[in-house]
Amino acid sequence: MSTMATGDEIPFETLQDMVFMGPDALTSTEEILGMTRKIMWPQFLTERERLHRIGMWFKGYQERPILPRAATRELTQLLELSRTPWLGLAVTTVAQALFVDGYTSPQNATDTRGAWQTWLANGMPSKQTALYKAALGYGYSYAFGLPGVGPSGSNQAVVRCRSPLDSYAVYEDKANDEWPRYGMEVTWAPNTGLGYPEKTQAIVYLYDDTFKHKMLLLGADGARFEYVSSVPHGAGVCPVVRYANELDLEGNAPGEVEPFIPVAMRIDKTVFDRLLTQHFASWRVRYITGMSEFADDDAVQNLESTYRKLQGLKQADILAIPDSEAKVGTLDASDVVQFITANQSDIETLSALAQVPSHILTGQVVNLAADAIAAARAPLTQKIAQRQVSFGTSHAQLMRLVAHLEGDEAAAQDYEAAVSWQDMDVRSLAQAADALGKLALSLGIPKQALWAMVPNVTQTQIEEWGEMILNGDKLTALLNTEVSSDLAVMTEENKMGSGGQV
Repeated sequence: MSTMATGDEIPFETLQDMVFMGPDALTSTEEILGMTRKIMWPQFLTERERLHRIGMWFKGYQERPILPRAATRELTQLLELSRTPWLGLAVTTVAQALFVDGYTSPQNATDTRGAWQTWLANGMPSKQTALYKAALGYGYSYAFGLPGVGPSGSNQAVVRCRSPLDSYAVYEDKANDEWPRYGMEVTWAPNTGLGYPEKTQAIVYLYDDTFKHKMLLLGADGARFEYVSSVPHGAGVCPVVRYANELDLEGNAPGEVEPFIPVAMRIDKTVFDRLLTQHFASWRVRYITGMSEFADDDAVQNLESTYRKLQGLKQADILAIPDSEAKVGTLDASDVVQFITANQSDIETLSALAQVPSHILTGQVVNLAADAIAAARAPLTQKIAQRQVSFGTSHAQLMRLVAHLEGDEAAAQDYEAAVSWQDMDVRSLAQAADALGKLALSLGIPKQALWAMVPNVTQTQIEEWGEMILNGDKLTALLNTEVSSDLAVMTEENKMGSGGQV
């Protein structure tokens, strides 16, 4: 499957006379370059700088605790050991519970089949997790819907999932607008062997409601843009769909990392302090004082001799000291329990704020009943349900855009169609079958309506089961036989009436 390239060799001014221009369409190469250079690119770089710090915490390469003055190599290595990717685990825990396995409409099941085939053709079953992780980690991510051609030559839209580190969109009202006015995606450091100039820093695509504009970012400092081409995309809107983690009424979309960085920093600092204590003061120190040997003229040699003797002591040896004034003892090791307790307290705080059960963060499940585990997971379950609503709305928007690009206007106007989420709760198939069987018997729910609730079942499998039932149904088989017989009779009569010609 590939994107359509119609219009690449047509001058932009001529191309404008061939398509319907939207109200936000850029009408000249000067406008395209000016919008990119003066508005989109500076805002994108500012936002990218903010997201870069979030990404470091998200990926486990966060900033280190402050080193003491005159830090040695040992301290630096201990500092590296103190970093733990807690926030990445918080993001992954939610992302692993999100998986779309179908797209259906209460109006007509066949209306959504084309969009679902496009979903599968674009590899979205595997790409969707990365899309969710970016949205959860950074606060938002994007999906671009573009016209394309399928393997058979028919229209089949192309879906491109993008991180906010490589894409940007500008909204008139960022809290309420469904579509942005302008969107941008960046491909960094393209392969110069593909025909790009050696000093090309990035390929930049700018989208308005009519065109996809291609530019090159040139120069060692990336300060110059060069216009390449424009292609109409036919969406009628800027074809960018935003996936927001938690969009508020001011248009802000905080992720699952930035609000919890201070807590994660406390955890790393506590771990570093524990490692310092564990490395330098976690054993007893033995001492001897008051020995007359140390007062002799050869004090240094005597001290070294005594030290070697003490090192040679074995478990069964008896230490005899002739000096009555001598004292022998040990200095206790520093207590690291207080650091472990502080660390556990910080992890509990992170667990409460991020709505992730502490046993997921620590891996400790001790004598918890099923009801207790369910209660502990309740905040996470509510959080996952909220994200399914947010991301599900964006998926439906993307599916309608895909249908429009493929010319299926009925599906493009179907606002009741929605994605279905696979049940990712960890439980046995026997438990699920027992629960679904009780629903069918006790409440009279049709069995076919419960198929989607079976764990790890996809929409394709459900459709196959439906076809199997129809093929095995006696009434359906009888009707198919009668219809085939009637068609055979009609064909024979037509041959006789036309002299043997059909």
